[in-house]
Amino acid sequence: MKSECVNVLLGAGFSRPVNLPLVAEINDKFCQGLLGKFLRFSDSQWRWFDTQNEVQQYNGRLNENVYVTEYVYEVLISRFSNEFGDFNYEKFYSFLVACNEGYLKEVYDEAFCNYQDRIRPERRASPSLVLEYFKQYNFIDLDDSMNFLLADLLAADFGGMDLVHLYGSFLQFLENYDKVNFFSLNHDLLLENILNQHHLSYSDGFSTNRSSIIGEDKRPLPNFQNSFPGTTKVYKLHGSINNRGFAVTEEEGHMHWKTGEIIYFRAEGPSDLHRAVRINPDNGQILQSFNSDIRPQFLTGTLKESLIASDYMYSVLYQDFEGSVSSGDDLLVVGYSFGDDHINSVLKNCKGSIINVNPLHKFPFGHALNIEKMDFLPF
Repeated sequence: MKSECVNVLLGAGFSRPVNLPLVAEINDKFCQGLLGKFLRFSDSQWRWFDTQNEVQQYNGRLNENVYVTEYVYEVLISRFSNEFGDFNYEKFYSFLVACNEGYLKEVYDEAFCNYQDRIRPERRASPSLVLEYFKQYNFIDLDDSMNFLLADLLAADFGGMDLVHLYGSFLQFLENYDKVNFFSLNHDLLLENILNQHHLSYSDGFSTNRSSIIGEDKRPLPNFQNSFPGTTKVYKLHGSINNRGFAVTEEEGHMHWKTGEIIYFRAEGPSDLHRAVRINPDNGQILQSFNSDIRPQFLTGTLKESLIASDYMYSVLYQDFEGSVSSGDDLLVVGYSFGDDHINSVLKNCKGSIINVNPLHKFPFGHALNIEKMDFLPF
């Protein structure tokens, strides 16, 4: 006889069987020496050089700003490591966000000196957009680039993988329950691909019903409406690489004022990133035709708790997580290393039976069945 419901918390270790990078591997990527490693495209998106084909590699190096950004990153990473010790990309992200204009001016000046030292002497006095970019102290661009670069590392093509077989024990375990609530801390799309290959329908809070965001051909785009019908629900507590934010503005002519509100939506093609339009869902009237922020929307860094509290979507997801874990339903934890205080505070209040799957970290908050591999999940 099936049990009613299980809550499933997924951490980075859940994605390890498909070789998505763990924290240490992402750290190494940023510390490898970055000159020649970045790409920036005309639509403002950033990628890693080694993830793209030859055509994209060529096109992505045409923008002079990419060279400047690499030098600036190297200075920032060096300064961070000298001040805090071992490099950690989440702590570095928070460090980056905290940089003020005066500090960034110092960073850009140091990066410019490094650039001058490395280029050929005959090119140093040549007028160049590169030299102009070194004078801009463009903090917003650095912030955007970090999100894109992290998303590129977490993007994967699962089309050639038999995920149902690879995660067979996991899926078989879930068949013991009528309802499953997935709470994922991962930004990647592995879970969604597993469920799709298993032909298991799920809800994730996004819907085209009464969509306030439409594509250029007036297609309604899924946006977050806190809609979770059905028996299988997916909550991406820290966001996802396929989440985009439509920054709501008030418009008057060509002037735009940000209100601070963000509508989270899913783009269905590259053109939707720049050409999506905000409308009144009741009458179709265009309210806003310009979106100033196309970067992937997910939470990283060390300030997640305050970001969750100040954001409608993340706060709603977190509240559902709190309510579900304290309900007395069973809890399965897979690949979580217990490093987030705001998640741990919820786990401490779990009233159901707990299974923790992790070869390195035992469940630290009360009694749990600790096992090392999903192959040994009890049925």
